[in-house]
Amino acid sequence: MTPHPSRRRFLSLASLATAGIGALAGCGYRPGGGDVRWEGGIGTGSYLPDDVLAGADGETVFTVSRSSRDFDWETEEWGQYADLAARDAATGGVRGESQTEPVGAVAVGDGTLYVGHEDGGLSAFAADGEVGWRVETDDVIRELAASGDRVYAATDGGELVAFAADDGDPLWNTELEVSERGVALVASGDGAFAHREDTATSTAVTAFGSDGRERWHATLADDGVGNDPPVAGSDALYVPTRGKLFAVGLGDGEERWSRELDRRRGRPAVTDGAVVSADDETLYAFDPGDGEERWRFRPEGRWPDVTPPGAAEGVVCVGGSDDLHALDAADGSARWRAESEPVEGEPVVVGETVVVATDDGHFRGHWRE
Repeated sequence: MTPHPSRRRFLSLASLATAGIGALAGCGYRPGGGDVRWEGGIGTGSYLPDDVLAGADGETVFTVSRSSRDFDWETEEWGQYADLAARDAATGGVRGESQTEPVGAVAVGDGTLYVGHEDGGLSAFAADGEVGWRVETDDVIRELAASGDRVYAATDGGELVAFAADDGDPLWNTELEVSERGVALVASGDGAFAHREDTATSTAVTAFGSDGRERWHATLADDGVGNDPPVAGSDALYVPTRGKLFAVGLGDGEERWSRELDRRRGRPAVTDGAVVSADDETLYAFDPGDGEERWRFRPEGRWPDVTPPGAAEGVVCVGGSDDLHALDAADGSARWRAESEPVEGEPVVVGETVVVATDDGHFRGHWRE
């Protein structure tokens, strides 16, 4: 059964971008940081993507609409499907798209989008829009992470399963403890890290090698809970909980430092010698080595709400209640500010573009510099 191509599509962003930039170029205008590179509106009855993910090539941005209702012309029945798209980060134009069964967990690794289907199964979606492979799984995949030649999946049956990234071949599986809040995964180098809440006063991280063997287990004392994925730096893993940010060694799981954050929001970001994390109103940057605060940023205004950060190439981007900010990762100094509707989720930095979705139904790319 093949569903008819979805009518719920974004506007053609490539044509909008080309026309706008061409007109400006004719006037001798040279765009700068924060200027709109491309923009598309979402029509009535349509929705913003549930996930916006940066491709590892610095040129592709993947969008995922996890579940949409559409009509199947072969069976003449309505059904639920997911819309996947690979877009050119420079223009916003669609490079490839696919419609498939509803998906839950998603992850990106080396230019490929991996999706776990709500009815079981795992698929690979390439930057050209082709579905590279699909494998069936005994249990539904709740979380995904990818790095190098491995894709790691946490299932609702309490297993961590490793798949070959090139063909989906299952390589190994091992028991994985989960909590009522589930488990969060991150992959880095030659292994995966699973983060879960153990109790109301502690959170735990377990490291697995690429062969499936447990490398270490760390229990971190914290009276706040939270299950956002950790973020891996060059030699440390940064673990977010509701009220703290922990740094533990990648190789041994030893706690190096922790910092308290009031109502921490989203996962942290790591770039050029700074670990950046946000609470409701303030963005904080810490030294990766010792956890000392390097700078903080709080937007002006009566309601200085901030999003989780996005970061790359020494730039930290964060959305406020009515603007988008780009800050220097080294000292927090402002690089630019762009007026914007409230941003949904964290900004995504892809090459020279900062991609945001706004709560009034716009999907936009800004020049990073």
